[in-house]
Amino acid sequence: MKRRDYWSAETNPETGKKFEQFLDYINLAHNGYMDVDKFIDSEYGEAFAQRLQIRFLYEDDAMGEECLAYYRSIGLKKEMYHEDDYYSRWVVFTPLEAESHPDRKYPLIISQHGGGSSIETEEFSCGYPEIAAREGFMLLMLQNTNWDCVKETLELVKEKYPVDCERIYMSGLSQGGSQTNTALQRMPELLTAVAPNSCDFYRTTDNFDVQFTEEEKSRVKKAVVPFIQTVGACDASYYVPLNFWQPRKSWDGKIGNPETFHHPQFDNEKDPTWIHDPEKGFRDAARLKMKKEPHWWMPHPSSPAPGVDVHRWAVARLNNRLESLGCAVRDVDQCIAYEKQPEDEYHHLLGFYADKEEVREIFGCKHYFADCFNEEGVNTFRFVVVDNFPHWQSLMMAELCWDFFRQFKRDQSTGKLVCENYKKSEQ
Repeated sequence: MKRRDYWSAETNPETGKKFEQFLDYINLAHNGYMDVDKFIDSEYGEAFAQRLQIRFLYEDDAMGEECLAYYRSIGLKKEMYHEDDYYSRWVVFTPLEAESHPDRKYPLIISQHGGGSSIETEEFSCGYPEIAAREGFMLLMLQNTNWDCVKETLELVKEKYPVDCERIYMSGLSQGGSQTNTALQRMPELLTAVAPNSCDFYRTTDNFDVQFTEEEKSRVKKAVVPFIQTVGACDASYYVPLNFWQPRKSWDGKIGNPETFHHPQFDNEKDPTWIHDPEKGFRDAARLKMKKEPHWWMPHPSSPAPGVDVHRWAVARLNNRLESLGCAVRDVDQCIAYEKQPEDEYHHLLGFYADKEEVREIFGCKHYFADCFNEEGVNTFRFVVVDNFPHWQSLMMAELCWDFFRQFKRDQSTGKLVCENYKKSEQ
């Protein structure tokens, strides 16, 4: 199938209508600067469409025999728990080889879906299952992504499955990224590394707008939980550059709908991840919030207080994140100056400087890497910007996150982070 043929019901009668719906979402989910035609016609866009094609073929019956056979064909076993209750469901993927290696322990990635999305959308969009089969790790996905639910489910999974408790990682997109940030604050000792993608870079509140305490912030710093974030250069929420801030692009009351699978039990008013009020309950608070701002029931992106210098506020957030990871803070004035230096492509796009800087072309698409190291020389911070990409799971997100995750483990006897710092070629 040719690159453009995927995106039309006329040239792709099997899944073309779903592609057309998703294309409508892409056209709304960027900040006005994405070249959508260039994306579709590119090598990167073709590989992205091939992943979508797999999703669209299987998502409507993701626990059906054809889908389970697909996972077996790549080396994974998929199991779902609480299948009859949409918001209580969770899914575990394990390498098929685990059945013949009962004494082996496997790393675990917890992958958190975006706001309003389903497990089905997450499993076929994130890219982790295929890597789990190839690299030999487990994968956990929950419909209820609240940190306390994740913690409870994680304990069940550790009892039932051969989890390597020294290698538990968490990744998320958008609201799932915010949930990952919350889990980082609330249970840092249980996590080895995290990847909050396409979301606020640094937050002082959880997804229910509850402030993190000083004790929680101290625990995060003491635990040292390496952090990677991937984000599209054309994300509608303007997450880059990090030396600037502006409100999310207006979608004129429309947010697009990337969900081409519709579970019969889906009901926004029952979603436990909604904003809630301890006195009124989350449904009443969410209804009030949506009445004022339709389509918005998640915590707002962080924003500076009135009268605060946007640039200094933005760089301060970056420095808060770096400081929490034991990295040296960036010079505020130097970062701010990049806004007026468009000829400096790298720093103008990212808005800050890193200890190690690199631009890689992957499937013909530029990926801008920024690495920072703590006092012990450990790469605890990585930031990756994907050129000409909107608010969604980028094609290489899972690959990049796993490549970062895999070098870290947390010693169970001491709780200390250990960096093995190896590459795939060394296996």
